[in-house]
Amino acid sequence: MRRAHRHLIVAVAIFLVATVTPAKACSCPTGDDRDALARADAAIIGTLISRSDSGGYATFRFTIDEEIKGDFAETVRVWKCQRGILLRPRRKGWATDRTLPVRLPHQGMGLVSVPADTSRRSTGGRQTHAAPDGEGPIKMIVGGNWGEMGFFALDSEGRTLKYGQRPGGSSVGDVCPGSTHFLEVPWTGKRRWVVRKTSTFEIVDVVYPPRGAWPEQCLADDASRVLVPAIHYDEPISKSKLYRYEDGEFHLLYEGTSSGFEVVGERVYLTEGRYGRKIRVLDLTTGTKSFVARVPRYAQGVAVSPDETHLVTTTGADREKLISIDMTTSPATVQVKVHGIGRSGETYWIDNTRFVYLPGGYDNSKAKVFDADLALVKTFEGWWYTLDEEVTDGAAYGAGWGFVFRAVLPGGPAEVLREFPSSEIYSLSVVNDEVYAQDP
Repeated sequence: MRRAHRHLIVAVAIFLVATVTPAKACSCPTGDDRDALARADAAIIGTLISRSDSGGYATFRFTIDEEIKGDFAETVRVWKCQRGILLRPRRKGWATDRTLPVRLPHQGMGLVSVPADTSRRSTGGRQTHAAPDGEGPIKMIVGGNWGEMGFFALDSEGRTLKYGQRPGGSSVGDVCPGSTHFLEVPWTGKRRWVVRKTSTFEIVDVVYPPRGAWPEQCLADDASRVLVPAIHYDEPISKSKLYRYEDGEFHLLYEGTSSGFEVVGERVYLTEGRYGRKIRVLDLTTGTKSFVARVPRYAQGVAVSPDETHLVTTTGADREKLISIDMTTSPATVQVKVHGIGRSGETYWIDNTRFVYLPGGYDNSKAKVFDADLALVKTFEGWWYTLDEEVTDGAAYGAGWGFVFRAVLPGGPAEVLREFPSSEIYSLSVVNDEVYAQDP
């Protein structure tokens, strides 16, 4: 970055604080600087006071002249590496070893400059909330921070059915099978998840996980069984654990170097080793691991086809790559397609032969469908820009930076169902069963 840029905006994935899922890390918004400021979750006006280089990293240290958004200590350190920058805010009350990956819109950019005019600062903490105007059953629950509210029940068109109060914000971990319960992850206070009734938002239970762990997948209708990963991302090797929470106990299923987990029945697909390059599958019944394939750097989890014959993932530092792995051959066949600048999207299978790519920012804002050989099948009309998404019942749903999206599969279009007044709407989980919002 250039020293002359004193007015700085740093886009931080608050979703990461809640779910520790850097695969869904945020990116600096593009477009008008003031719009970028409105979309950012943390922003400062600061002065660069030092830079040091070590081991391929450049550490920039800033004094904070003014906190535009967020609550910081007197200094901020920004680590810049080939994957983007790592912001360590050292917020008051936060552990100082919490590091948040931030993806950038263009290779080589450090921070995005912002004009001194901050008249368009977010007013998320001063919002008023209109009466719910939705109709029918709950289709999705989204999480974030809008005034005193942290999660919301929406109908199939994105209209509000119910508000959930959580000052400081929260994420929606997962809706449980049967859709009667869901997991809420508050952003503030002691690390925990809250089990709530979907219809009324009543609290059923509060669970305190092991260090660094967050709920990923609810396995039982009453939330008594949950898959809980704990991943410490690092280069070149990450450290991770996978737990199964069951009836009040945490059972360790895996400990190693995987930077992502995909669980299919009693099998766990892993991205292990240096930079997540080795794809392996762990059989939870026997405890044995099998090698699948070696892929380019920075894989963080794979998507498994319904018939379990193919895997797809996105990898890359400077330029994103789509990776397809055919497991019907021996050895497995790996195909690579250079797809964009930076790692910015997630992949989800539509059926055994096609998958949808849902982008998370940068200059790439088009959802696309590919076949298992990485041939482009369809580019959707409309735009898509999400941090969290879910594919179910022939449609994709996503949330990010105040927007809620939907795309009918396999042909689209992608459409914005809802734009919240607050940009801090980051997580989403779909309610697949008929549940209606009720008063407690």
